[in-house]
Amino acid sequence: MSSVNPPLEPFPKTRWTLVARVKEVGDEKKKSLALEELCQLYWPPIFAYLCSRGYPPQEAEDLTQGFFSEFLRKSHFTAADSKKGKLRSYLLRAVTNHANRIRRDQNRLKRGGGEAVISLQLEDANGRPLVPEPRSESNPEVEFNRQWALTMLRNVFQSLRDDYRNRGKEDVFDALQFVISIDSAAVPYADVSEKLGCSEGSVKIAAHRLKQRYKSALRAAVGDTLLEGEDVDAEIRLLMSAFG
Repeated sequence: MSSVNPPLEPFPKTRWTLVARVKEVGDEKKKSLALEELCQLYWPPIFAYLCSRGYPPQEAEDLTQGFFSEFLRKSHFTAADSKKGKLRSYLLRAVTNHANRIRRDQNRLKRGGGEAVISLQLEDANGRPLVPEPRSESNPEVEFNRQWALTMLRNVFQSLRDDYRNRGKEDVFDALQFVISIDSAAVPYADVSEKLGCSEGSVKIAAHRLKQRYKSALRAAVGDTLLEGEDVDAEIRLLMSAFG
């Protein structure tokens, strides 16, 4: 193994920046691609929120599809402004309004004319649900925040994995992912050292750097959803409190 320390790269902005791309006038292809990326990033907390409000899973899936479909067809993101508040809060208000409108008109189509904007992947590669069953004691907003936090953590985790893979360091990431994963059990550094064929000291350094990259990437990802100058650490603490 040549190195366990790939160089740091800036974490890509994909949140309010995406909304700005959706608002660009005259480039429908960019709008479509940006909206699709936004949908893929943020459908889990919306789906979990609707389930927590009492919608059956299939109906919650329909409403989630309809929510994004309506935003695509009616360009509701033109009203979104990163200077007016958190992206998390904006989407929560928007989906609440959407669900309430649907309830007021039970005859309208929930899938926005029958066209699915995105395919909701409800399970991971191992067949585990990506969106856990809502906690019975949680109110819908708490459940939204909990799933928002889980989604943020997973997105950062996957982005780092992709970065290591692109650098030819996938073996390093796979061996050390337990230091940043919410699902993986800890592995002794001596075992990792043997697997990677390097010293235990090098493994410890690589693990430390991976954790630092993860923290930095998470702060950047959360920061992209906030007002400029807003307290990123306070937002992270609020999101983590949803697991309490």
